[in-house]
Amino acid sequence: KIFMATRLTKELFREAQTYSQTIVNGLNKAVSPFHSVATVKSLLHKQDFKELKETEEWELEGGSKYYFTRNNSSICAFAIGKNVREGSVPNSFKLVGCHTDSPTIRIAPISNIDKAGYKEMGVQCYGGGIWNTWFDRDLTFAGRVVTYNDDTGRLEDKLWHHKNPLIRIPNLAIHLCSADERTNKEKHLKPIIATSIIDALMDPSSDEEEKIVKESRYSIEKKHLKSFLDLM
Repeated sequence: KIFMATRLTKELFREAQTYSQTIVNGLNKAVSPFHSVATVKSLLHKQDFKELKETEEWELEGGSKYYFTRNNSSICAFAIGKNVREGSVPNSFKLVGCHTDSPTIRIAPISNIDKAGYKEMGVQCYGGGIWNTWFDRDLTFAGRVVTYNDDTGRLEDKLWHHKNPLIRIPNLAIHLCSADERTNKEKHLKPIIATSIIDALMDPSSDEEEKIVKESRYSIEKKHLKSFLDLM
């Protein structure tokens, strides 16, 4: 929607405010691709869109609206014209595409880094971000967490968004770096989550439990910080 006018009226200003607030509300909810899809799904349900499964046979009807998802990180919605009948070929269609993701910093498969008395997190840059704008900001976590349900014996995924600031990527003092030095993804973009002492104090495990963790090749406790896992 584009607002074009030579004279800004009160009515047009209110309409622009309402539209802008809708966009901001959506951005605040869509903090990861998974949250983006969940947000879009809730909006589509309100507009009477019906969910389809890629693993099932579809029975589509003219005048109806549908959507399907893939990996809960992509979503495709479409509406069929009222005059479209089975076997007929539409003479026109409209297609609109957009992102559910954004350039961001993602937690690495092994993120546990202990350096100079601080607990850093191993991360990976996703997309073409302007990475120098990430320094000295309050950052937090959001995404999808996969858990094992002891009762059903099945894996379940849940959306997670910790809304409080938890980590920070500190900038170097000006006398420690040159003015023309570029951001090094491996050296400069590792966020700090805690001091090594605080992270150790958050570990309630016994010596025997610690031994099991160290011997387990697939142990998640071995790959990630105690303070981070405790938050999840």
